[in-house]
Amino acid sequence: MRIKLEKYHAASDKDISRAEAQLDVSFPQEYREFLLTYDGATPEENVFEDDVNVSVDRFIPVSELGKRASLIEGLPEDAVPIAEAPGGNFIYIRRSCCSVFYWDHEIESGDKQLSASFDDFLQKLSPFDIDSIQLKPGQVKSVWVDPDFKPEF
Repeated sequence: MRIKLEKYHAASDKDISRAEAQLDVSFPQEYREFLLTYDGATPEENVFEDDVNVSVDRFIPVSELGKRASLIEGLPEDAVPIAEAPGGNFIYIRRSCCSVFYWDHEIESGDKQLSASFDDFLQKLSPFDIDSIQLKPGQVKSVWVDPDFKPEF
């Protein structure tokens, strides 16, 4: 894993089994192992590979998985949300396989497969580096900053 994780606790085997029964799923072994150490973890600012549009805000604690899955309108029926992404989007696994997907609530059929496994997904998450964002001349047409945001501007 290339990113640092904070604010986590260890889920118990009992907690994981309870969530699996509630969701009618068997979690991939690598995801189970992650939960046993990093349940509910908050990662440092990150990006998925070179796609600055995909990142993880928080891994959903195992105790919340069932409730979250039932409350997310438009999420595919076989999806189990495992992480929150910015803007009300989610990272999920499917009940039928262990691939990891990104779901954008604003795009119909906006699912994007990110990796074939949970471990591969974690390896492709990297710390966000602001210096990696390079704008081309003319790319920004105008900018407005609320004067109350930083009065010293």
